[in-house]
Amino acid sequence: MNVIVPSPAPDPGVLCIDLGNTFMVKHGGIPYIQPSAAIVVRFLIHGIFGPENVHLVSRVDADQEKRTKDWFSENGIYKLTDLRRENVHFCREREGQAPICQRLGATHMIDDRPEVMYHLPFVPNRLLFNPDSGDMAKWESKLGNIKIVASWPHVGQLLLPPHLMDELITKE
Repeated sequence: MNVIVPSPAPDPGVLCIDLGNTFMVKHGGIPYIQPSAAIVVRFLIHGIFGPENVHLVSRVDADQEKRTKDWFSENGIYKLTDLRRENVHFCREREGQAPICQRLGATHMIDDRPEVMYHLPFVPNRLLFNPDSGDMAKWESKLGNIKIVASWPHVGQLLLPPHLMDELITKE
């Protein structure tokens, strides 16, 4: 897939993206990339943030970390999205994502867990990806300013300028 988009804007910020139920999902124990996630991430990398400023930040155990790294390599996820291998970060606890995002200087975060967003009040642009209603009921009053998104095209609508969104629609 060759996607040609303009160079990133000066000082675009730093985007951090969760893996499970956000970038990828499992059906019957088999991992899949969420529909449209790869192309939207690629557009965000090349059209807005730049490859140095897009990171995956996820809570996994040691076995999940190895399986995820292997799956990314075996399925060409780095090439498909243009994510850098060194921009994939793992921690063992949900609240462990916050120090990683802070160290990276995150200005944007996409995650499906309200609990994670609760630990990221320093991130000005937080997109809660299709959250579980039970989790939302528990955390909603503690979250402050967040936007709820239902899909990767919805993420694109919020973060991409209209001309890139139009191009994205024609590529899908």
